[in-house]
Amino acid sequence: MNLRYLILHNFWWKLFSFGLAIMIWMTIHYSIHNPALNPAEQRTIRLPISAIKLADDGRMYKISPDEAEVVVAGEEALLRNLDKASIKLYIDLTDVHSMPTNVILHANVPADVTLVQINPVAVSVEQIPP
Repeated sequence: MNLRYLILHNFWWKLFSFGLAIMIWMTIHYSIHNPALNPAEQRTIRLPISAIKLADDGRMYKISPDEAEVVVAGEEALLRNLDKASIKLYIDLTDVHSMPTNVILHANVPADVTLVQINPVAVSVEQIPP
């Protein structure tokens, strides 16, 4: 058997198998190195919601619900030592003029942590009469 026969015999099957092997390797490599896809490296934290409003805004607000779940991803050791105080969950009331309204939640997380999900995405805000 010569080298030309080894390469060219069933060439298209060999090329297809090589391409499939590359796709499988890339899928496994990406899922290992992407923390958002690895459920073992995610953590769910329940946090209170704070409100950001203008300094001269003396109105009081009722946020419903007053807590939300935040799902974060990152390295396992980092998530294990993650403090709840390092994640800020808030709503922005600086541009809200009519009440009641639904406001989208925002979260600030540490640089080495990825925000995956906030549940619920929005909360209801009502002004409490003075």
